[in-house]
Amino acid sequence: MGYQPPLCEDCPGCSSPCPRHISCAECLKFGSGPLEKNCSTVCAPLKLVTSAVLGKSCRERDSQGCWMTFTLRQRDGKDSHDIHVEDARECVEGPNIAAIVGGTVAGIVLIGILLLVIWKALTHLSDLREYRRFEKERSKSQWNNDNPLFKSATTTVMNPKFADS
Repeated sequence: MGYQPPLCEDCPGCSSPCPRHISCAECLKFGSGPLEKNCSTVCAPLKLVTSAVLGKSCRERDSQGCWMTFTLRQRDGKDSHDIHVEDARECVEGPNIAAIVGGTVAGIVLIGILLLVIWKALTHLSDLREYRRFEKERSKSQWNNDNPLFKSATTTVMNPKFADS
């Protein structure tokens, strides 16, 4: 929230000073960020203070994607501020890609193994049913150890021309 002259009242329509000062807060406190090389010249209107100040509380992302918390208190002048930056930054870690990929692959393998076990059980039951049917039909057979499909390998052939001689 900005301030509006002449009585330095709060200006609800004015833009917040937090996004404008995040780079300076980062370079003044941690010596990093986009203004690292020319921090002292660009951020001259800001004075880094070590004790907490009452003022506009800000929470913004820095150049490394971490959340920084700092407080701005306006001094005399349009862009002069005392700034107090918290020592700790909140850096959110990304997801563990190896765990996600490993879990997905393990899940797919386990589902595949489960499907193979189910398929094997179903084929075993089907084969068992077929074998029982075969045994039942074999026990009902009437041919008494004589296979009707069997043809003897020994045959007798009568040659009429040979018999005449």
